[in-house]
Amino acid sequence: MLSRTLSDEAAPRLKKRNALPPQTRDKQSQKRVKKESLSRRDQECNCDELPRRVFKNFRSACQHYGFPGSHQVGSYGPKGNGIVRSYSNAVPHKDKVLANGDVVLYRLKKHNDALRSQFLINLKESKKVRVFRKVNNGVMDLGMFH
Repeated sequence: MLSRTLSDEAAPRLKKRNALPPQTRDKQSQKRVKKESLSRRDQECNCDELPRRVFKNFRSACQHYGFPGSHQVGSYGPKGNGIVRSYSNAVPHKDKVLANGDVVLYRLKKHNDALRSQFLINLKESKKVRVFRKVNNGVMDLGMFH
């Protein structure tokens, strides 16, 4: 694809011909502001700065809430009852925490149908999952999520 540059004389005329009426410019600027605010909300946040409870390690967090099972990274739930907790070790570009910790995008491993079916139980029965995230000071409790 070829591109042409406009001479300095042609550029002002082009702007005047394509100038938008004032009402349209206001609507477009409103859309731009709304779009920018959405994109800021959808940016990944720094979990170390969130005002949430931080445990020394994941084992102490599980003991505090009385979760059975292992203290490994990932999700856990009794077979057939859905997921009760999920722990992300903050691997870059995997799980994302957005909107100041109010939204978590949790990526399942490929071909993990057992875990996927456990999450489907949570969806059907509207059960919440407690989500933890590895931070510099230890393990942060992000809260309960649908």
